[in-house]
Amino acid sequence: MNSVLTCVWCGETGTAYEYQVFSIDSVFRDIGGNYIFCERDAMGEWDPICIGQSENLFDCLGDQSLKDWMAENGATHIHARMNRKPDKRALEMEDLIRRFSPPLNRGLPV
Repeated sequence: MNSVLTCVWCGETGTAYEYQVFSIDSVFRDIGGNYIFCERDAMGEWDPICIGQSENLFDCLGDQSLKDWMAENGATHIHARMNRKPDKRALEMEDLIRRFSPPLNRGLPV
């Protein structure tokens, strides 16, 4: 039986969000959700590189040029969380970006 690796990310508000951990080459279903491209730091902790959300994770995270660009910027994994509600996805993304200020989100409006 395979166990699913998860990671809990806490936003600036203190809200905890549980994400599933996937390799960067994973294929996703056609479902709305939030995602975090990340890598492990020297201490073994997850370090977010880019945080986002999409109505369709299959299309968004299936883009090979996006995955290649993220890998060039250090990403080794994608953390994903199903979330069908656009307003809640946006709030979650903003909460996490405000807390972590990932390098590929810096300078973008949230």
